[in-house]
Amino acid sequence: MHMHTHMPMPMPMPMNDMPQQSGLPEWALLALATWFVAGACFYLYRLIFAKEVRAVYGYWDIENELGHGVCMVAMVTMLAPMLLPVPAVVWAGILGAGAVWFFVRALTWGRKLPYNKWWWDWAHVGMLAGMAIMFAGISFPVITIAAGAFWLWFSGYYAYETFHDAGSGKPLHIGSDLAHLSMGVMMLAMTVAPGLFMGHMAM
Repeated sequence: MHMHTHMPMPMPMPMNDMPQQSGLPEWALLALATWFVAGACFYLYRLIFAKEVRAVYGYWDIENELGHGVCMVAMVTMLAPMLLPVPAVVWAGILGAGAVWFFVRALTWGRKLPYNKWWWDWAHVGMLAGMAIMFAGISFPVITIAAGAFWLWFSGYYAYETFHDAGSGKPLHIGSDLAHLSMGVMMLAMTVAPGLFMGHMAM
């Protein structure tokens, strides 16, 4: 006669509570996160010193400065949550709200701003929405393909802008180009090879 003991089945852990192992070493993720801390400081400077920004560009757009700064800070959490342990759901909400803001702006008051090119606000929609989707953990083939195409275009455009502005001697232009390029390349890498960055999901 065999005795059958009924062992309780282990309950699955929520994804964000599961220990994740990154393909990249922790020092590399920390180095990348530190780079985006520098990017956040750059946009904080642009946010505070409006006069200096206006002297270079001829305008100062607080919505742009805030939007870019938020993206830089969010990248820190995405790469190294131990440095900035903000829950993924919080970032998804903040970035999603930013995407909605720029979506409305692209259709309304943004079109009336004399310095604003028609596609800039739409690029910001894609930038903020793409990051929100990643923090939300939404992954469907069509979304992944669309995100990959967007980040590829984004990276390529700002690679050109970085090359174009490299000899200009204008730190605000070059800093902006490098911040955009860094974010585009990093998000493209996370989209096509998420296994390298799985540590950013362990929040």
